[in-house]
Formats: sequence, structure tokens, C-alpha cells
Amino acid sequence: GVQGFIGGNHFLNQMAARTGDGRAAALARFLLETPERKFFHANEETAYYHGAVWGLLTDESAVTPATIESPSRPLTHFEDSGLVQYQDPAADVVLSLRCGPWSGYTTERRAPGPCDRMEMMGGAGHFILAVGGRPLLTTPDGGYRLRSATRSVMLIDNAGPTGDIGYPMSIPSFRHRGEEVRAAHWSDAEGTGFVRLDLTPAYPAGAGLASYTRDFLCVPGKHIICRDHVVASEPHRFAWLFQGMKDTGLALEETPGGWTATLGQVPRLRIAARSSGAALSAACADTEVVYGYASSSHFAKFAHVRFETEPVRAVTVDFVLTWDS
Repeated sequence: GVQGFIGGNHFLNQMAARTGDGRAAALARFLLETPERKFFHANEETAYYHGAVWGLLTDESAVTPATIESPSRPLTHFEDSGLVQYQDPAADVVLSLRCGPWSGYTTERRAPGPCDRMEMMGGAGHFILAVGGRPLLTTPDGGYRLRSATRSVMLIDNAGPTGDIGYPMSIPSFRHRGEEVRAAHWSDAEGTGFVRLDLTPAYPAGAGLASYTRDFLCVPGKHIICRDHVVASEPHRFAWLFQGMKDTGLALEETPGGWTATLGQVPRLRIAARSSGAALSAACADTEVVYGYASSSHFAKFAHVRFETEPVRAVTVDFVLTWDS
């Protein structure tokens, strides 16, 4: 889902005062202009209202807020956090993903405590996609059962990446396995973006993966292709999940050359699955979520489409994402 920008007012004012950084001053002002919204947890309310008070009390107004410009290119890679974001402003489409240590590479190196190195989400390779400001591929609640089946990921014999063990809330002392954003760049000459994720280390050794990459080819005004290429030492059933909100609607149709899933109506997202090396079956189902005492989705219901192979050693699948806004 989409998270609000709240809290941190005091910190940003301190950074502006100590370093003279106009960007920090601009963000502090922006926080004061953030409108109220429906909070899902008391901590959000505390951060919002207390943050506003501390922001007003600590605003020295000595630093001129800088103009924070939008990225000059549609594809941005924040290397330390492993975050990649692609925007197609004309179509009002946003793709966002994160692959790497949950707290970032710097924290992973410098903070070795069990609570610093924990797994809170799981599901390496997961991504979200919003059209017209509405997430159509989204992130179901983690709640009290951490399972990859609540993420848009690949399963091997119905099991996800390491950590797919059903623990509630988080797994402490969870060391990063090495999955990473291998490449993320924008070509001005071709007007396209490319992202490659190396997801091989994220899966247990018993899965026998020789290689697993997930690529994104982003073509503004046309489509995004999510391409998964998998090679294993033994045959496995590979399955791919794509998560959406149940109330947006989810439909599936067998089309020439494969399957096409549709999420939403207006806006609408289509996922056309085309495989090389194995035939695909497909189905839609509700996504099982064990909700906690608070819910970032306000206890919404989720559903997913699942594409699956018969046992094979290697397969390449293109998921072609197109949309109507």
C-alpha cells in the first residue's frame, strides 16, 4: 500500500540547523503541510501530532528551504536501501520494489543486534504497482504470520524464500542472504528502464537453484515486462503469485499463448503470462492473512492470481503488465 509521510519534524529541523542543509528545512516544512488521514495505529497519531508540535517548537527558520526537484529520469535506484522506483508520469504509473537488507546495507554492517538484523516482511522479489494513485499490485498485511504467500513472489514446490516459516511479526537475528539489485539504469537513447534482481541467494540451499533472476523492462506509455529466468538442479513446480485488493476485482482468462489476469476496473491492470520451457496453469484465490491487532490496510481483504508449471528444471516467464487509467 501507500504510506504517509509523517514524523521526524524535530530531526529534520536539527539537521537543517546543524548543517545548513536546505533540503532538510524543505522536508520539515513539507511535514507541517501533510494533511490528517485515517491512522491505523496509535503510534502514527503520536508521530503526526507530536511531530507537528516539535516541528513548530524547533523551527529556527534560519535556513532557507531548498527546492527539492523530482528525479531527472523516470528510474531511480537508492543503492544503500536497495530501493528502486520507476515512474511514468504521463500514464500515472509507479513501480516500486526493494531488494536487500531490510534496514539497508550500512545498518546491516554497523548494527549487529538481534533487533537491528531482523526480517519483518520477507518475500524477496516482491514489488508493487500503482495506476492513477491506486495500488493494483499491492502488499497484504504481514500480521501474525510471515509467509511468502502474501507477497508477489515465486514459490518453489509451494515454499518461498528463506524465512517462509510462519513466525508472527518478525524473525530476529536474520542475516541478509545476499539477494540484491544487480542493475538499475535508464537509457536516454532508447527511452527505457532496466532493473535486474539476483534472487538466487534468497532461497534455501535445498531448493537447488543454480540461477534465478527477475528483470523489469520499463517502456513508458506502453508496458512493463517482468521476466523471471530460473534454473535448478532438479525438477520443481514453480509458481508465481501477484497480490491485489479483493475489492478491486480479479479476473482470469486463457488467451492465445498463455493466460491474462485483470486486476481492477478503473483503473485496470492486465498481467499477460507467457512462458518458454514449460506450460502454465493459472488460478485466482483469496490471500490468507492472519491479521494483527492493527492493520495498515484497515483489515482489507486480499486476493491473488497464481501461475504454475509442472515439474521442470528451467523456465523463463514473461509477465507483461499493461494498464488503463
